[in-house]
Amino acid sequence: MRHWHLIVHAVVIALVGIANGQAQQSVTVGPNVQVSKALGTEPHFEMEIAADPFHAERLLACSMLFPIDWVKSEVVTYASLDGGRSWKPTLRTRGEARHESWDPTCGYGPGGVAYTFSENIDAGNKSFDRIDRSTDGGMTWETPVRTKHAERSFISVDTTGGPRDGWIYLHGAGLACVPGAHCLNAGASYFQYSGDGGRTFTSQLVPVSDGDYLIGYGTGVVLSDGTFVAPMGEWKSDTTLVHGTSMRVPANVLEHDGRWANTALRVFRAKFDKPNWPFAIEVFPVGDWFLDRGWNRSMMAMLAVDGSTGPFRDRIYVVWPDVGSGRSQILLAHSSDQGKTWSRPRVIDDDRPRADGRPGPDDIHGQVAVNPQGVVGVMWYDRRDHPDNLGWTARFRASWDGGETFAPSVKVSELPYLPEKTDPVPLDVIDRRWKQANESAVLGVHAFHFDGGHTAGLAAAADGTFHPLWVGNSTGVPQLWTASIAVNGTAQKNGAPELAPLVDVSGKVQMYFSHRRLLRSSRVVEVDLELENRSEDTIHGPLKLRLLDLNSELGVPEIVNADNSVKGEGAVFDFTPLLDGAELKPHDITKPKRIRIHMAELDPLRPFGPMAVFDLADFTTRVLAGSVTGPTADKPGLKAPEP
Repeated sequence: MRHWHLIVHAVVIALVGIANGQAQQSVTVGPNVQVSKALGTEPHFEMEIAADPFHAERLLACSMLFPIDWVKSEVVTYASLDGGRSWKPTLRTRGEARHESWDPTCGYGPGGVAYTFSENIDAGNKSFDRIDRSTDGGMTWETPVRTKHAERSFISVDTTGGPRDGWIYLHGAGLACVPGAHCLNAGASYFQYSGDGGRTFTSQLVPVSDGDYLIGYGTGVVLSDGTFVAPMGEWKSDTTLVHGTSMRVPANVLEHDGRWANTALRVFRAKFDKPNWPFAIEVFPVGDWFLDRGWNRSMMAMLAVDGSTGPFRDRIYVVWPDVGSGRSQILLAHSSDQGKTWSRPRVIDDDRPRADGRPGPDDIHGQVAVNPQGVVGVMWYDRRDHPDNLGWTARFRASWDGGETFAPSVKVSELPYLPEKTDPVPLDVIDRRWKQANESAVLGVHAFHFDGGHTAGLAAAADGTFHPLWVGNSTGVPQLWTASIAVNGTAQKNGAPELAPLVDVSGKVQMYFSHRRLLRSSRVVEVDLELENRSEDTIHGPLKLRLLDLNSELGVPEIVNADNSVKGEGAVFDFTPLLDGAELKPHDITKPKRIRIHMAELDPLRPFGPMAVFDLADFTTRVLAGSVTGPTADKPGLKAPEP
């Protein structure tokens, strides 16, 4: 990948053919459905949704519930047997002795078996985790099973049909204790697995790096060979002991008003190598993470895997919120080698910073799922239409080429979540203290009122339909809402059948930009682009450049002259007519091709550092060709020089 920071920021790729396949790709959002209507007076926050991979009509939704007449939170599970058109609450869990139940997660296994999970406190004030099992799609539930507690656990079930089909995996935050020293709070991922339907569990700790702190755990995935992969974010900072407790937190939390930077996003991979042996576990980096656990932000990294038989089978996708740009945005990366290496992160939320300098929009709660056709869907809480940066509208984007390009986002929630709409406002016991014989308590508005909890939901059903789950309060009460999202088309390499046969020559080609200019009167960016073959191989046509991403800090960019008439991601520029003899020989350069980008909106130019302005056009591309012959034809190419 190459990066230029002149007036343009770019990376290259070459493709063949015009992406006519895009004409058949579409996203259709169905009517909103109130999942929690049966409990319409009770506030709901923090939820997940699951789809039965073998029965498109079966769905589960699990959520934290805050009953007005109860002193603590509960967990409620809803089931749908008609593809999400109607829902019924089928299970409510409470802790013992008026204690709470919290942090739900739910899923399906083979044979239509449903699982729902909650964390609880017993009568002795000890925490435990509870798993409930249903054999009729979630309508009735068996006697629950207790497991050892891990904070904010997620459940995954192997539905691959392989040797561990039906195995259950749990992972959350656990303690890593050193003899003679304090236990590090959330110093490890606590990994549990069950081969008997959740009746018994075996556990392993996956420690974070020495001195780091675990955060950002989220949904895990099972690959086709039974390998399990899950996210684990690590604060790469010194820890400080909280006075009077055994809890340690990153030192810079106390110094930077909640912004926890210098975080590393990692995944751990568990492979079952030998019978009766523990899983072999490896940890791999995804990249740096700028995390902010502000009161209107989010902090979870979510995974999904392509379980289809298409070109991206077993590709893993991860989305997470990141504030490295100065506002919260949803990033996505993917891995095609079981999590060992990851693509360069790209921004998914397709809004832009506020032109008047106000904060945001801070987009949160990115969710990702892959349907049986290999189409990737991403949902998030979007704040572009919320000047106060507090409310949200659920939006959705889809990708038909393995997460390399995405269609423009569509609005999913018909009505927005507006904090001022909630009435009455649920209050929480924020703090409780004992001083000698006296007890004091503080009632306040929980942060969930401004962020919806720590999770949202997105699932892909067996028929290819996506089912998002979000918090809305159009009724005056925070409630669970969903919709059916139909996507037309199947995943294709490079986005279309006619582009799929081409080979990626990006690493062998360097781009040169000339005649770079901004025409103020027409708000058009023009640049002439040439491609140089920097390798010792011969690149044979057709030779095409495909746009993977297009952004601007100063406006809304639209491609004017793509050869396939696409205005944004997926635009194709054909360099084949600019070749001599339909090939690009070693160290030859193509004739220039003009690229024109219209700025639908254009803010005033602003200085950014001593040498540059804000990015006017920031794009990522790939170059593919018909074939490559020569001494290094089977090698990816040369490393691009720094500008």
